[in-house]
Parts: sequence; C-alpha cells; structure tokens
Amino acid sequence: MKNSINRKKKIIILSDDINTMEIQRLLTIGGKARIPSQNLIEVGNASRTVIDLGLTIMWSDCNYGAGSPSSSGSYYSWGELSTKARYRKKDYSNIEMSQLDDAHDIVAASWGSPWRMPTHSELNELITNCEMEWVDEDLYKGIRFKKNGNSVFFPVTGYMDDRTMKYSSEVWIWSKSQDDKDEAYAMRIYKNGDTIYVSSQTSQYKYYGLNIRPVCPSNIPVSSVVVSPQTLDMQTGDNKTIRCYVYPDYASNKNVTWTTTTSGIVTISESGGNECVVTAVAAGTVSITAKSQADSTKSDSCTVTVTNAPTPPVAVTEVKVQPVSLNLNVGADSTLTATVKPDNATNKNVTWTSGNPNVATVNSSGKVTAVSAGFTVITVKTVDGGFTDTCSVTVTEPSGS
Repeated sequence: MKNSINRKKKIIILSDDINTMEIQRLLTIGGKARIPSQNLIEVGNASRTVIDLGLTIMWSDCNYGAGSPSSSGSYYSWGELSTKARYRKKDYSNIEMSQLDDAHDIVAASWGSPWRMPTHSELNELITNCEMEWVDEDLYKGIRFKKNGNSVFFPVTGYMDDRTMKYSSEVWIWSKSQDDKDEAYAMRIYKNGDTIYVSSQTSQYKYYGLNIRPVCPSNIPVSSVVVSPQTLDMQTGDNKTIRCYVYPDYASNKNVTWTTTTSGIVTISESGGNECVVTAVAAGTVSITAKSQADSTKSDSCTVTVTNAPTPPVAVTEVKVQPVSLNLNVGADSTLTATVKPDNATNKNVTWTSGNPNVATVNSSGKVTAVSAGFTVITVKTVDGGFTDTCSVTVTEPSGS
C-alpha cells in the first residue's frame, strides 16, 4: 500500500479559551468566534446537520454511525453494509467496481437517496478548496475544513486491521471510488511535528475497516411537480386556489412559475407557498400550468372549466297603481295598471284584491268591475317583498236608472 502525500500545511491550534464543547460550531476569525450557518435538513431517511462549504456537495457534520462530530462512528470494509468483529482479507466480500453503486454504499443503502459516500474527486475537492486547522483539544482531535463561512470537522479515528486499531492519531475516511490497483481511495490526514499531511490519493486495502462521512448534493434536483386539483369547475366571478407540490420535499429549489394557455377566461396570481389564486372571468376552458424554476421539464397542469354564473335576482323596491282613483257606473269596468320598480326586478308578479267585492271586483289582471253603488279600495301587492299601492273606486247608479 502506497500513500501519495500531496498537501502540507502548518498546524493551527484553536485557542484554549474556546470551550471544547463548542469547537465544532465556533469558527475563529480575526480573534472573534462566530456561529457558522449550518442547516438541519431531512433527506431520504435521515435528518442530519448538513454543512455547506460552497462545494459541489454538502457534508454531514458527523461520520456515519457517530452521535456527535467528535465521535468516530462505525467502521466498514469498502462496499460492505455491516460492521465486523474482525477485518480480515479472508472475510471480505471481494467487491469489484470502479465506483460503489447504491446497493454497496452503506449511506445510500440505509439513509436513502440522495445521501451517499463521497467520491475520490469530492474528497480531493474538499482538500484543495478549503482552509484547514488542526484541532487538538480534550474532546476534539482532528482536522477542520473551513470555507464559505462554515466548517466541517473530522476526528482522528485510525482504521481497523483485523481486531487492531492502527494509526489511531490519524483521520481515515473511505471514498466510494476504486483505484487502478483494485484497492480503494481514502482520505488520510495526520500531523507530524509542525506540519499537517493531507492526501486524498491514499490507496487502502478494501477489507480494512474505515470510517465514512455521508454527503449529499448541494443542488438537489426536482424529480416531479404535481398540481392539485387536476380539474376545476368554476363560475364567472369565483376565486379558487390551486396548489403545487414539488418533489422531493428536500429539493434545493422548489419554486414554480404559473402560466395559463388562454387569456380572457381566467386571471391567475401567485399567493406564495406554491399556491395560485384563479379568478374566473368568462366562460370557457383553460389549462393552468405550474413549471419548476429549477427544471423546466418538470411541470403539471390543472384544467379549468368556467361557466357563466346565474344572474342574481333583482329585488322589488316599490309598486305604483294608475289611476289612483276610479268613478264607475254600475256594470262598467276599467283596468288598473301596476308599475313595479325597478324596471329590471326579477319577479314583477302582483296580486289584486278588492276591499268590498259587493261594490267592485278585480281580477288577476287588474280589471275592476262595478257591481253596486258604493265605495271600495282596490289593493295591488307585489309577490316579491309584499309592497302595496291602492286605487279608490266609487260606484254610482247610471243616470235615469
């Protein structure tokens, strides 16, 4: 086994006045400590603190199987999914592949996509693009990488050969990449005197037990967009809300853009939270589409059918009778006129009644017939609202009778 050392740096020791329990989350810059912005996200089956160093991937704050950043976590032979009592060549599964697939990647297999082990190139990216500090405290011994205002800590853990822990003062992390000698690449970091030695080119026997640091993409792509409901029936004047769900839930960019196929039938306005308020304007059918801003090939649509809303009823406000008085001879008749307001009232029906049918009668059309001499009042009443008006009727005997 040959090691290729490709990077040297002077040791940097954190000040003794920093509480050792806070070393991982405190970053000393210009003599002042500040808290890096690190996110707790739920990805796949794992809810972990993810550290964004501004690289192509984000790093878990702990090794796989560790309960804290200072713990070593579990030891695995390359490509195997369980720990062992002994790490020996004769017990190894002889996994041969240029890069571990998800079935042989313990992180991907147990936590689910997009969590996985880092590749050789990603370990190299970490080494070549970050500032490094060697940490030597009671609870924290190892290397810290700093970039983008954040930091990630790797504890010294050594590796397992059979039952023996070797190089326990060094950091050893598996990559998921096989080298050209049928061994596998690992990151090795150690200090010697005043110098830190760092390498991502170290070839390691696959049956050895090393630690693993989970990673996930810094840009988690959108897999699908689903609009609910898929169909919507509306009447003109209605306002309804359409919702869009972007998957996976942990996609980096879940924003969508709403569009409609035909203008003049509906108007749409985004209300935040991937919701769209639809206002029905005119009768017709239109498709409303939500399209991922991260991936324009991911979209879904709702078909909206708009019908004209029924005309709302117009209420009666008054009724007037013409003429307001009648003088009739016995046997004569005359028709009254009822005018219902407003002119566009929905129900303009009225009823007619006579205060004294023995003097004069009135039919449903407002026709008054004089019966005998006397006086009576004819009343008109609206069916809608019960508004009334009257006509005074005087009946006399004809002259000469």
